[in-house]
Amino acid sequence: MKNKVLLLLFFCILSVCNLKAQEKSIAPKEINATIVNQSEVVNIKKVNSLTYSYYLKVIVHNKSGFESIIDPVYYSDETKIKKLKATILNQNGSEIKKFTKSDFKDYSAVPNGTIYSDDRMKFLDYTPLSYPFTLIFEYEITSSNTSSIPSWIPIRFTKVLIENSSYTLNYNPKLTIQTKEKNFKNYTIEDTSSGNTIKKTLQSGYLKYESEFGKYIRDIIPIMRVNVSPFHVSGYEGSFSNWKEFGKFMSDNLLIDRQEVSDETKNEILKLTSITDNPIEKAKIVYQYVQDNTRYISVQVGIGGMQPIPAKEVDKVKYGDCKGLSNYTQSLLQIVGVPAYYAHVESGNRKIDFDPEFADFRQGNHVILYLPISEEGIWLECTSQTMPFGFLGDFTDDRDVVVMTPEGGKIMHTTSYLNEQNSMLTEATITFDSEGNLNSNVSITTKGTQYDGRFYLESQNKEYIEKFYKKSHWNYLNNISFENISFKNDKEKIEFTESLHVKAKKYLIPIEQNYLFSIDPFSRANYTPSRNKNRKSPIIIQRGYKDISVYTIKLPEGFSIPEAIFEPTEFSCEQGKYFSKLEKISETELKYTREISLNKGEYPKETYKDFRKFF
Repeated sequence: MKNKVLLLLFFCILSVCNLKAQEKSIAPKEINATIVNQSEVVNIKKVNSLTYSYYLKVIVHNKSGFESIIDPVYYSDETKIKKLKATILNQNGSEIKKFTKSDFKDYSAVPNGTIYSDDRMKFLDYTPLSYPFTLIFEYEITSSNTSSIPSWIPIRFTKVLIENSSYTLNYNPKLTIQTKEKNFKNYTIEDTSSGNTIKKTLQSGYLKYESEFGKYIRDIIPIMRVNVSPFHVSGYEGSFSNWKEFGKFMSDNLLIDRQEVSDETKNEILKLTSITDNPIEKAKIVYQYVQDNTRYISVQVGIGGMQPIPAKEVDKVKYGDCKGLSNYTQSLLQIVGVPAYYAHVESGNRKIDFDPEFADFRQGNHVILYLPISEEGIWLECTSQTMPFGFLGDFTDDRDVVVMTPEGGKIMHTTSYLNEQNSMLTEATITFDSEGNLNSNVSITTKGTQYDGRFYLESQNKEYIEKFYKKSHWNYLNNISFENISFKNDKEKIEFTESLHVKAKKYLIPIEQNYLFSIDPFSRANYTPSRNKNRKSPIIIQRGYKDISVYTIKLPEGFSIPEAIFEPTEFSCEQGKYFSKLEKISETELKYTREISLNKGEYPKETYKDFRKFF
């Protein structure tokens, strides 16, 4: 699902400081660009008429600054570009180059996997000859779609100094405007709204990195969301002031009469599920049928960003996007008497909750299903041909979503995979020969979100799999080869097991009459957070995990083990625990055990030193 009116995208994980309190401490090298003036003006003349005007004057100090501050301008059949131009000035203020609308590069604005779309974008294609320079960038778009009013996000870029940013919304007095301000209290934002005009101005602002285990940008920067009521979207008019009414609008307008399938498919589903009366078992059969008979594509035509294509069409062509496949699965479940509800979610590895206090179309970019057929309910990801039944993974786990229930929209929370549920167990028998070569049978078993990051391997070719182990998972091992690799994917337990016979030449490092080797060849943790003596934000751990490694290590005959085998090592902090021990089993045999656990949560910034020590 994709909202189609002027998406201003941002992807950084950042922390914010108020410029008024900090500008004296900002070194010139920390500023990539200075926005002298940024102005956004939205005019809503009537329920189906929106005009958006954007003006930007920015001094670009370096390449990073230029790459960060220019967004593409999106357009489609409903959204037209009326004005688009740019001017480049040198550091003395003299004009270097001018761009008109025809000079901008035109691209299809589709994500990977999109088969067809009417979305396109214009992009400024300019290679600066020197820095600094000044860019003046202007455009205006018009749209009949008023369901997704552009939000005001005055601070969107890291290391960009904001001198002035304003947002003006002029609206027809017959319309009702709702706004929601977030993170305004840390900034000096002037409100000069009056009558049928909303106007906000920020005089100064700046973003600084604190990316490691920090808050997400949307939880830090100032944002004002806007809704208009009534609104228009591709031939539909409606209104809502909360999520319950939002769900009612969706059900009564965009989802209704789209769940019919062919008689042939209906009869087939009824026959397949006739072997059981258990609703969960029926749902599993339907889910497997959808996985076996359809595939995912992305569709962004017309109101493809919000409305599913009819189930009958998916039934015919055997493909669909997240909306179409979810609606199709819901239709088949209804045939066999299993209730299922359509749900909007903001997907991605970074967990983003829906705002329970403000309903709008701009929240959410994906659709899944909710089945109220167990105590905790079951969530289905309908776009995957391989995902286990009832498993979401880190794409949609542990976040607030809006579910279209019979009573209307309802905020609900998706499945959470907590701490030790996200586990990896690595077991190995390691043998060294007299030449110092390693020979080992290795087993890796993953569950929870760690399962999600591994089970896809079974569908990859040999070349990809070997590259994964050599270049990604064990990139610190040299001269590594594999005699065999096999997988077992237990979808009932949601458990993935990798079995490998691994060889590594010259793993033992000779030093005079002795040899050195790393005790842990298969599960090293190489990451350590950077030093930060002045941490300003809390430590955020999105997902916890537990990793266990158990190795039996056998040395060749004639080798001996020193008596000074180290004592067990333990370390704990608020965020997690570490434990390891090395045991002498015999004159030529060792057993190594290591456990690492990290716990989800938000922790005080003062604990960062111990947190880093833990890693």
